[in-house]
Amino acid sequence: MKLFLSSEGVPRSDQLRELLAVSPGEVAKVALINNAQDPYPEDLAMERIGALNDTFSSLDFEPVNIDLREYTGKTAELITKLRTCNLIWCAGGNSFSLRYAMKTSGFDEIIRTLLAEGIAYGGWSAGAVVAGPSLRLIELMDDPGKAPEIVWEGLGLIPYFIWPHWDMEKYLPLQKEALERMKHLPYESMVMRDGEVLIIDNGQEKMLS
Repeated sequence: MKLFLSSEGVPRSDQLRELLAVSPGEVAKVALINNAQDPYPEDLAMERIGALNDTFSSLDFEPVNIDLREYTGKTAELITKLRTCNLIWCAGGNSFSLRYAMKTSGFDEIIRTLLAEGIAYGGWSAGAVVAGPSLRLIELMDDPGKAPEIVWEGLGLIPYFIWPHWDMEKYLPLQKEALERMKHLPYESMVMRDGEVLIIDNGQEKMLS
């Protein structure tokens, strides 16, 4: 299992290529999943999606945009599409919207199969949050009402909850309550500051800045 989880932003090309075992100059495809942007105005969401495409293209990755809403009831088609990529990347936004799209498309049923086949999973903010055992606590940061249905269960790819954007001014008022509630969660928690990334490669973990 290969995971690349970030508080904010896309990692360096060399870090990704090392994790994916892709040599410089070799074409690598990245499936870009932006459903965490679903609740936001379309023009803003499209601007962010365009910026993400440009970022990965500048890293010499070939972006493949995948809207999970188009795969409702089409899980077999989705896994076939994702198998053409080296990396699945879930961008930030609303964690509950992203998790809802993962459920209705069947993404949450196939991700472990894809990971076992050597495809890596990565993401920042919401994309990192949903990798944990539960979304409980992130409602302090993200509005659950932005999703048509609230799915509290995470993907369970890691055994701890990630709180992103730690010490970011916007979220400082939430941190005292977040810390107190973390003490009572039935699983471990981790805070991540923007610029930090957690890499998990077949059970080996390392945190980079």
